[in-house]
Amino acid sequence: MKEVPNEIYALVDEEYMSKFNANHRAFMESVYYDMYSKFIDNYYCNVRKLDKQSFFTNMHRRRIHIFQLCCPYCRNILPIFHDIRLSGKISETPYNYCTFCGRGSIVENMKQQLFRLIRIININRLGLNITFPTSETI
Repeated sequence: MKEVPNEIYALVDEEYMSKFNANHRAFMESVYYDMYSKFIDNYYCNVRKLDKQSFFTNMHRRRIHIFQLCCPYCRNILPIFHDIRLSGKISETPYNYCTFCGRGSIVENMKQQLFRLIRIININRLGLNITFPTSETI
């Protein structure tokens, strides 16, 4: 079966930002850059902060990655900063669950519920296929 990436987390990069219209993109860029600036100022005193233009070019190759959590269950939205020098290079999202409610991927939840339904259907079908002795066969 094809592996589906976790859809509650998204890497904020050029592809992600290109999905917004122009006005919303400008707003989101200012929000993400402000968060990035505060993050660098608070946690990395010896790291040079990028200017806004260079921060939004080749975002997937930068040291600091931003992952956007958007949980459909508890409706929380949270940016998460990920330093690849501390935790290594990542190919996909390193997170699997919502940090607020603890639920995972919608696709994984749907697969579990579908497998549960198939098991119930098969057990009911087996129960209906059993022939019970009648008074004529006794």
